Amino acid sequence: MNIQYITNEKGRKTAVVVSLNEWEKIMAKVRAFEEMEFLTPEDERDRKQAVSELQKGEALDLREALREW
Repeated sequence: MNIQYITNEKGRKTAVVVSLNEWEKIMAKVRAFEEMEFLTPEDERDRKQAVSELQKGEALDLREALREW
């Protein structure tokens, strides 16, 4: 990847220049990442419920759950 940095009078990097081809590759990766679904709506609901229970001190004891299972 050919990257050029632009610096200010103190030598600090203030900008970067990349080729249009490289920029398009980067943006394609960003778009693909944005389209990924990490949790289903049901998973997100369950996650929120678990956090709420944990905050209230109502969290499930893992040892107890394993015994019951």
